[in-house]
Amino acid sequence: MEISVIIPSRNRAKLLTRAIDSVGAQNHQASEVIVVNDGSDGDEARLYAQMAAERPGEVTFLDLEPSPRGHGPSYAINRGVEHASSEYVCFLDDDDCWIDPGHLARAADSLAADEGDLYFSNQDAYSGERRVAADLWLNPLASHLGKASNERENGTSVLTVGDLMSVCSGRFAHLNNTIVRRELYLVVGGMDEYIRYECEWDLYLRLIAAAETILYNPIVVARHNVPDPDLAVNVSTGMPPLQKFLFRSAVLDKAVMFSPDPLIRRMAMKHKTYTLKKIAELLANEKKFEQALFYAREGRIRPWDIKWRLYTAMIASKAASAGR
Repeated sequence: MEISVIIPSRNRAKLLTRAIDSVGAQNHQASEVIVVNDGSDGDEARLYAQMAAERPGEVTFLDLEPSPRGHGPSYAINRGVEHASSEYVCFLDDDDCWIDPGHLARAADSLAADEGDLYFSNQDAYSGERRVAADLWLNPLASHLGKASNERENGTSVLTVGDLMSVCSGRFAHLNNTIVRRELYLVVGGMDEYIRYECEWDLYLRLIAAAETILYNPIVVARHNVPDPDLAVNVSTGMPPLQKFLFRSAVLDKAVMFSPDPLIRRMAMKHKTYTLKKIAELLANEKKFEQALFYAREGRIRPWDIKWRLYTAMIASKAASAGR
């Protein structure tokens, strides 16, 4: 079973070294490791070039044309998948790492046995060296499924979209613990290069709707390092909150309009309401009451939501006062 590993990276050469080493520590060796260097600059560019020279044959470096803010993770990952030659592709953030050396071996066995299209596992969150008690993305699935009737001997279960929507419908998706058949990735169009935040969630929703066989093993295989909010070193910490929710709104709009699965569409409608409300609150905090009122009214979908009706009336009053 051949699996390619795609690692998008920009200006984080020192962190990247740990990610690459964690791939090399796997019992089942990846057929190729592709680092997509998204236009790193200054001294960082020199470090990437040095790393490429020191790891010939071990890692393939794709150097993208420099851009002031980089092309973004979606663009970088798509270029990596296009370059990949394996039947399956998986992903790893440059500031994270795999902590289970049996991850790829277990996944390869499961994918081969069930002819799987998608394979998911779990990861833990860390802040520095301290493990964070965060209920990440797919982690609640283990207790939800219990001892599933379709669980294999190695602990892997076959999932439905219903399983996934029941416990992790609105959670931030991660690619560190995702393996996908390359053909399926290309069929759904890969990552949306116009979405620079929660692009992983958008891809996840399209993949699970199109996949025939979805596999899941609850073993923790990766360490996700929670970004420091005081350091604008990645997409998550360097983007204003309002912009984040606008991107989330775009992800949900796509799911509502285009997803072939009714469970995904209903989930997206529900979370679209929450997102509109959050945008309204953020705009109100900035005293942009006219714009806040527009989103508050859009988010007032449930007529019995008295609390939100009162909040909308308050915003309307402030918008009227500001317009005088």
